[in-house]
Amino acid sequence: MMGMDRMFVVLATFGGLFGLGCQVKCGTGTVDKNGECSAVSVVSPAMCAPGTKLVGTQCVSETTCGMNTVRNDAGVCVGTGGQVTGDGGGCTPLQCPTQGTGRYCVTGKVTRWADDGKPLDMRAKVTDADNACVKIYSPTDFVVGNVMALGSGEAHLDSCGRFMVTDIIETSTKFIAAAVDDCAENPSSALVGSWALVAVGGEQVPGQGTIDLTTGQTTAIGMTVAEAEALKTQAGRDVYGQNGSYIAIFRDPRNSAFPPVQGVIPFGVTDDYVNMSNAIYFGADLNTLDKGRAFTMGTGPTGAVLINPPHVTQHSGKGDSGMIPWDTILGGSTDGAFFVQRWRLKRQ
Repeated sequence: MMGMDRMFVVLATFGGLFGLGCQVKCGTGTVDKNGECSAVSVVSPAMCAPGTKLVGTQCVSETTCGMNTVRNDAGVCVGTGGQVTGDGGGCTPLQCPTQGTGRYCVTGKVTRWADDGKPLDMRAKVTDADNACVKIYSPTDFVVGNVMALGSGEAHLDSCGRFMVTDIIETSTKFIAAAVDDCAENPSSALVGSWALVAVGGEQVPGQGTIDLTTGQTTAIGMTVAEAEALKTQAGRDVYGQNGSYIAIFRDPRNSAFPPVQGVIPFGVTDDYVNMSNAIYFGADLNTLDKGRAFTMGTGPTGAVLINPPHVTQHSGKGDSGMIPWDTILGGSTDGAFFVQRWRLKRQ
């Protein structure tokens, strides 16, 4: 931490000048005092480095470590190797602590983008060993580029791929976006590190105070940089950095397996801008785009479509053979991100 490091360097230098003896290597937020590591007291938030906050007289990390992880001396959450047995996907859902009035908690699991069409217990997990973290955003802020994380901030994963974010305010739309990216990575239109920035929409349920992203079809998504680069190459344009992309996935919620629905044509409800020039259907899997598929044919085997550039507007679907009444949901994206929305039945 910048403020602490400066204090440590000053103390260590004076110790060398005045011959106070051997120095002990101390962790972040502590200094050597007569051969023992002691906490440094601070009195102003300005003395704390970015990513930390003042609690009492100590600077502490703003990140939230997941279950089976602990914060090391460098302030990084690392796995303890703990494992909880449970569902076929590995591990039971985390339980949120009681939240204050008007506050929400998000628990969930991060699974691989390529497996998103599979049943939950068959999807490969992203875990603490993969340097991926989760932040919660207001979707309406996210799609216009305001990427200020809500609640307790960046959450690290545990060995089960689970995360928890607490103390989240209720958004104006009562929806949230769970975004996966490299830990401590600031959103950028450049594809760097291991993970592309991918956000998934989830609902804040009135009166419950808790959102569980582990169940249903709102599990957070980990998409590698290599997968995002491949989609850019297949699209023939920068569908990630330039305006980002809105990815709609239509699956049949009447079936417990949530199978993909073919033949769905996406459209903007209040702004019918989606057409053959900006909509590309996915092919046989979620890492393959089918640029040759006519817009009027609707979605293919994955039930998914990539829209670039996206407008921030209400979206829905039409034209599937089952005549499923798709809900109307606000969607869009921003530079350097994919925003994924999984569709559900229209509420009566």
